[in-house]
Amino acid sequence: MSALLGASSSGTPGSIGQVVETAAGYFEYDFGWANASTSGSLTVNGFTLSVGGFDASVVQSYLSALDGSVQVTGGCVDLGINDSWGSEEFSGSFTVLFKTPGAITSSAFSAVISDANNGDQPLSGAAGAGIAEVQTIPVPTGTGTFKIAWTAAATGPLAWNITQAAMATALNALSDISAAGGVSVSGSDGGPWVVTWNIAGPRTLLTCDASGLKGG
Repeated sequence: MSALLGASSSGTPGSIGQVVETAAGYFEYDFGWANASTSGSLTVNGFTLSVGGFDASVVQSYLSALDGSVQVTGGCVDLGINDSWGSEEFSGSFTVLFKTPGAITSSAFSAVISDANNGDQPLSGAAGAGIAEVQTIPVPTGTGTFKIAWTAAATGPLAWNITQAAMATALNALSDISAAGGVSVSGSDGGPWVVTWNIAGPRTLLTCDASGLKGG
């Protein structure tokens, strides 16, 4: 990507590249059941599925209307036993990752596995840990200062060779970042600085202002 150039009254302006998303953040919802026979079913976003007759891709296709970025893993497991009516029994475990806050909740699924042979089996579901957003701030070219902004807030001037600890302090001092749970910073003193959000979920990219950089 093109670098952002810093303006200076004399000499060559410095620059800094765009912040890069190195790991996308996701919210998570997990659901499953202990066992139910193939005569049972559950509902996913209004679509009825037969127990044991679907996989993660089917669940993902039905949930994509709620969140276009949804990713589903897991599946149904044949327990290798039959109920007293001769129907196979399955357990199920699925992990749903998504980016729209509140898009996937228990309301997207039926409350129970309806099993005509064995009766209703509980369908468990809860928010999972999710995946934390990770972004990398590149090394500036030149000396002087630069600023980092997120949403409506920006840091004060940061030294071109700022340490990890000082970068973390500067970012966490921004009210919007603090309200989002804060960040931790790793990487190298002087950059690149790897910024990890403390609370899982997607985040918009940090932006750089190179107007205080010079040389290069």
